[in-house]
Amino acid sequence: AKINQAKINVNASIVNAGSGTTPFRLSLASTVGGVRGQLHVDSGAVDLGLIRASEGRDASLFLGTGNPATSFLFTSATNTFRDIVSGLEVDAKKAGTTTQVEVSRDFARIVTDVKQLVTTVNDALGRIDTYDSYDPDTEKRGPLLGNPTVARVRQQLIQTAQGPAKGVEGRYRFLSQVGIRFGKDGQLVFDEAKFQAAYDTDSAAVEELFTGFEVAATGSSSPVEGVTIDNPTTTTTYTKLGFGDLFDQLLKKLTNSVDGVTTIADRNFQEQIDGLQDRIKRFDTRLDSRRVRFEAQFAAMEAALAKLQAQQSSLGSIASNLALR
Repeated sequence: AKINQAKINVNASIVNAGSGTTPFRLSLASTVGGVRGQLHVDSGAVDLGLIRASEGRDASLFLGTGNPATSFLFTSATNTFRDIVSGLEVDAKKAGTTTQVEVSRDFARIVTDVKQLVTTVNDALGRIDTYDSYDPDTEKRGPLLGNPTVARVRQQLIQTAQGPAKGVEGRYRFLSQVGIRFGKDGQLVFDEAKFQAAYDTDSAAVEELFTGFEVAATGSSSPVEGVTIDNPTTTTTYTKLGFGDLFDQLLKKLTNSVDGVTTIADRNFQEQIDGLQDRIKRFDTRLDSRRVRFEAQFAAMEAALAKLQAQQSSLGSIASNLALR
């Protein structure tokens, strides 16, 4: 119980061997798989008679002909090898000299990723509608109602989603052909049944629709491995772009930290705010000056009224004395 309560990577349990006067044994098992899960028990000067029942080992996998000189060795503590080949996950089931790998597409993961794309676009459009809105009942205006940058971002998102993939020549060129279209509320709707039908008909065309990518010319060079030099005089051009990269490049153009559309708009807003703050400070300075002047005028007026009241009292006294005579 103490071992388990210590919350270390070891599980302790009691095993009943069922024989002898002391049938019970303490079993210690590592919760970490493979070689990294080795246990080292320091019992001090007391011999507990510990015996290693089994030893953790990493699974080993040769990719290639099996000849160590021409193959690649991979190890895994979990029997699962990820990204040995990009996007491929291999589960080792048993030891052997040769293994036939059965590859299957993870359609559920594909559907999840496409749904995430739709959700992300809808979230952006929903936020835009919130900022660029007007409620005729309450006459409440959104903070960016009529702002041209907001309108431009909305327009480009919609155009990208409704337009064709660039340079894709397969069966599918539009998102609407694979079950992604705009509904009556201006939000993207994902028809999973239509998407699966398109995928079953031509999975390669669906893949190309989202992931197609070909570069015609680039504005960078790598004279030394690991070093990239951008050439500002050359613009990168693409002969093929699937919707994954179309949206990626659109977002980069909109949010680039140097000259992105929203970055420039944010900078302009900040300049307007700074200008208004300067005007407020100037108004405050003028108000303070006027306050001082008005307070001085008020004090002078109060003094004059006091003198007039004193004179009026004196005149009243003189008039009373004349009346008595």
